[in-house]
Amino acid sequence: MNMKDMTVTQLSDLTASSSAAPGGASISAMAAAYAASLACMVAKPTRGKTGYEAVQDRMAAIGKQAV
Repeated sequence: MNMKDMTVTQLSDLTASSSAAPGGASISAMAAAYAASLACMVAKPTRGKTGYEAVQDRMAAIGKQAV
């Protein structure tokens, strides 16, 4: 089964097993992708909101960098 077709539980179980794959690089890449997604999740809701005027440019830059 391809990693992209696995459930989170299946991938976790496989990662914790003695199998050589998935390797640390692919799991690290997935973690980095999730981190970038979380940065976007934080940056986007603050854009255009009252009270966040001072950080609008920074949030826009973070959103662009994370994508």
